[in-house]
Amino acid sequence: MPNEIDYVAVLADLEAKRADIDKAIAGVRQLLSLGSEQGTSINTERKDRPTQIRSDSFSHMPLPSAILKLLDMVKRPLSKSEVTTPLINGGFKTTSENFSSMVSTNLSRLKADGELVNVDGKWGLASWYPSTEKIQPKTGVKQKRDDAKSPLTMEQIERIKQLNTSGKPLNEIARELDVHHLKILNSHVWRTLHPK
Repeated sequence: MPNEIDYVAVLADLEAKRADIDKAIAGVRQLLSLGSEQGTSINTERKDRPTQIRSDSFSHMPLPSAILKLLDMVKRPLSKSEVTTPLINGGFKTTSENFSSMVSTNLSRLKADGELVNVDGKWGLASWYPSTEKIQPKTGVKQKRDDAKSPLTMEQIERIKQLNTSGKPLNEIARELDVHHLKILNSHVWRTLHPK
């Protein structure tokens, strides 16, 4: 007698695959709609290509870190409303009745900390605008942003390892070392500590 097909198992397998495909389609649609709202197309150069936002991209993250990660993923400035929706869709958990207000407050704080720049109502990473200067909060003295291409020192690398082991998020590590978060994020030590 020939092998009988277990249609229950086949159906379960197909439904699981469909759920994954539906998530992928939703992510691509979201990226396309973000691009069309701006009147621009999604960048096609590999280095500037946005990273897909998954349903868990921002889960278990503090809001400032999630905002910085979102902007780094989409690779272009976003309005406040364009920041809010992808965070929720990307798994950011909140019980706030006014999440939009929380996002607005955090965008302003990140700007004050020199992490973000607001240009014509759009929020972008300060590293995208290298000519901008940041004001050191404690001294009020203007400084040029640290050169993102200069290597981290051995002391900074060791400190990153220590702070990471103690559970500090990227933005706090960057603040403590007085280094832009993208310099750490793009470093070999960070990629080793947080493989994709």
